Amino acid sequence: MKHVPFGERHIHKKPLEFPIPGYNPGNPLHRELSGLGRRAREIVCGRLNEALGSLASGGESYLDVVNGYYDYLLGRGGGGRQVSVLTPNQVGRLRDHIREGLLRDVLTEIDERVGRLLSNSATLDDFVSGSSRA
Repeated sequence: MKHVPFGERHIHKKPLEFPIPGYNPGNPLHRELSGLGRRAREIVCGRLNEALGSLASGGESYLDVVNGYYDYLLGRGGGGRQVSVLTPNQVGRLRDHIREGLLRDVLTEIDERVGRLLSNSATLDDFVSGSSRA
């Protein structure tokens, strides 16, 4: 983090400035990344209820409780049972479990493909040399 007159700056928005090319279905690397993203979504969707299982009580799954609560709020029936919100600590542990336990291999493949995609980008050199002047 860099100290500046108005406090520390974080780089969390800097990746949005990378010269990431738009999706091109004719580019095999883009199709691979799309497929890996689909695979990651399917893994998480298929296992999220299991990962959240410890947060539910009474034999119901956490997602069933959440869905029932929102059905109740939207006037579609449902039990209206109050849902306990995940604490920031629980969200962090869940995110770590998903990244390290469920998606480690897929994320490694995505990282490799993104590295290739950016290294093939002609504008990456311009971006790096331009940011080093700033």
